[in-house]
Amino acid sequence: MRISPTTRSAIKIGTVLILLVVGVYLLVLTNLQRTLRRRLDELHAKGVPITFADVVPPAVPDKDNAAIVYRQAFHQLRLTDTKGGDSDCLKSFLRDEPSGSRQKLVSRVRQTLRRNKAALDLTRQATKRPRCRFPVDWGASEPSWKMFPHLDRLRKCARLVCAEAVIHRQDGDYRAAVESLRTALRIGVHASSEPTMNPWVTGVAIEHGALDALTDVLEHSNLGPNVYRSLAQDLRNRDLPTTYRRAFASELPVILWPFDAAEHEPRRLRKAWDSEEPGLDSVFTVYLSPPCKPLRVKDEIAALALFQETLSVVASAQRDSAEGYRSLRARIVAVPTYRLITKIVFPMYARTTWSCERAEALSDGMQVVLALKAYHAEHRVYPEALTALRALPGWHLQPGALDGTAFVYRRQDAGFVLYARDAELNAPKWDRDFYSGDESADRGKIVLSGPPKAGHVVWKFEK
Repeated sequence: MRISPTTRSAIKIGTVLILLVVGVYLLVLTNLQRTLRRRLDELHAKGVPITFADVVPPAVPDKDNAAIVYRQAFHQLRLTDTKGGDSDCLKSFLRDEPSGSRQKLVSRVRQTLRRNKAALDLTRQATKRPRCRFPVDWGASEPSWKMFPHLDRLRKCARLVCAEAVIHRQDGDYRAAVESLRTALRIGVHASSEPTMNPWVTGVAIEHGALDALTDVLEHSNLGPNVYRSLAQDLRNRDLPTTYRRAFASELPVILWPFDAAEHEPRRLRKAWDSEEPGLDSVFTVYLSPPCKPLRVKDEIAALALFQETLSVVASAQRDSAEGYRSLRARIVAVPTYRLITKIVFPMYARTTWSCERAEALSDGMQVVLALKAYHAEHRVYPEALTALRALPGWHLQPGALDGTAFVYRRQDAGFVLYARDAELNAPKWDRDFYSGDESADRGKIVLSGPPKAGHVVWKFEK
């Protein structure tokens, strides 16, 4: 069969066009991969871990390692996790939810504490050790909470200790209550000692529980100025912004994992995310196809840019970068849908930046509360304004705490109300369900009423 000159010309033109398209595709892909490699090298040169091998923290000598004793405590835990079991009972007792349930649960909580005495004693021993390093599978094929099975058990130990503090308070043994809460705060420090975000979030959650219980103790006791000052120093030493920066900087391997999985293990990636986002199936089919590889590389470059921007914001003190956080969260919301992995991954980090702001507001606010209690212990009345706390000897409160830029304070009858300004945040739309629980009941406790309801962190003391 003879091929006509027109057909022959069309074949030649078609072949040239295909070669041209392939050539442009390969050129674009090569340039994008070079840009990606350069960005990764720049980050690595600045000390940012690129792989999980870079994240592995140094070993801790056994004599200093609290994890060894904690693991003994875990073996002594006697808690039922079924619905309505011991774990649920402790949560309801500590939160007093529903309101008034605490007194009904006292007897059961006392029994739980007696049954877990060995675990509590070992937990106290563990918190006296200076460092904590649990065995973690840093070579796990997929980053997840499963890498840190000890975190849930640490939270259980912390709940036991906080419940013990509330029981001590009810028994009038305020010094023992304070020591129990110091133990809980140290558990939070140890929980966040692994240099990634999951441990940091757990440590902050433990600290929130301890501060809630501490407020309960402060409401019903007069501990004396020295105790208040010592507790404030414990909180000041926590240095939440520094630990958050360390945790976020170590998250890059977690951010990079889905891009690597998209290239080498697309089935694993689809399995990991399809269960959570069933609507992504058809989108993934296109996104993971070979022709879309340049799109995936551009997505990874965009993720690195967002990571670097977040890193620069968290490098500033929280109080100095509140507007930077708001701008960053707005940018994360605005990530276009075709940046599929970035669009899925980064909202989690917007939530953690909000959590860091709130955690620091809680810690700084509690230090102000302790200073107010110390002032009251000496003068039998709360001050008219926070500036009066400058006269307290030996106190070091955060900048802005006393000049009205961080907190709003007013005396109210024989007590006071304190609001944290920087905790009034505009939650992104995908945060609203996450933070929609009504935690704003006025019970004289720390109130963690996140957006979109009240948006404030509040402390209220009636006397």
